[in-house]
Amino acid sequence: MKLAFLSCDRTPRYIERSLESARKNNLSVTVYHNGLNPPSGDWFSLVLTNKYGPGLSQFRASKSFCDILGNNFDEDLLICEDDVIFTRGFERKLSERLVRIPSKDFILALYSTDNPHDQYVEHINPKHWHGSLGMYIPARQRKPLHDHFQEALKFGTGIDYAADLAIANYCRVKCVALYISNPSLVQHIGKVSSVLNYDTGNDHFSPSFKLY
Repeated sequence: MKLAFLSCDRTPRYIERSLESARKNNLSVTVYHNGLNPPSGDWFSLVLTNKYGPGLSQFRASKSFCDILGNNFDEDLLICEDDVIFTRGFERKLSERLVRIPSKDFILALYSTDNPHDQYVEHINPKHWHGSLGMYIPARQRKPLHDHFQEALKFGTGIDYAADLAIANYCRVKCVALYISNPSLVQHIGKVSSVLNYDTGNDHFSPSFKLY
């Protein structure tokens, strides 16, 4: 399965742990890196996205997210931030969740700070969701979501300009079902925010994640 990582220069540097976790799951990885110090390795692809310049990293990330959506509208997309690790047997567990989603038009969040009910996936109100650390975007949603991002990012400000807020708003406006995985298939390991440079502690942590 193809995986896109959104990455940027940051301290501490979490991307190496994320890449190692992806490698253990035999995922085909492309890293989209904004900055001067990209990760190195011969087993994954690297795309530099420095064209957006310095600016607020949240805005750069949303711009890069939009670009990745537009790369290929014909393939399902797995996209993660650069500070997550994956459950072992990730692809099998993801497939188990996808077959249980009854909706034709949906997006699946691989991560949640909530404790979902006892089921593989849970349909959630987008108003009550945040955290686009790991997302599964079906091919049929890529172009309309890409167009939504482009519209939201025209002015560079507003409620829609963080990736998770843009996705949540898209789901509300377009009546696309938003599901979360139970348990979370990725775990957040970045304690220092790449946007505000502060320690997030445990307020951005999935209580349901299981490594095995």
